Amino acid sequence: MKKSIKVSIFAVIILGVIGAGIGYYLFQEPVKNFADSSADIVLPAKTLFDEFIKDENKAIAKYVTDDKTIQIKGKILKISKNSDGIVTLDIDVGNPDGNISCELIKEESSKADKFKAGDVITIQGQCTGYQGLINPEVKMSRCGIK
Repeated sequence: MKKSIKVSIFAVIILGVIGAGIGYYLFQEPVKNFADSSADIVLPAKTLFDEFIKDENKAIAKYVTDDKTIQIKGKILKISKNSDGIVTLDIDVGNPDGNISCELIKEESSKADKFKAGDVITIQGQCTGYQGLINPEVKMSRCGIK
């Protein structure tokens, strides 16, 4: 076997080992707990929603990140629970067709039992985006009640 082929095979093996090591490191990296971390941005629910309506791209750049904890305060429109026991709170934004949908982490879902539609709540989590195809809705996930 030629020396250049052996070197190429060795290089591919080394790159594979390095890639596997990086993948393992990233897989083992802890996930941020948005429910318990300190808020990076605190604002009324209506303000967050209005910024997405005004300029979606600018709002995405400002709020939709992997590491910013967004805290909002607003009135609960609806509380729903899926088959896994995960609670989603729809927060009023002063627009009859829109809302902010906040999906709680499983550990926080039991806290929602003491709230009902019409209650004012402070909630924080990760803003994951905006969808406006049917009804305008800002999405938040991995949320906790404050």
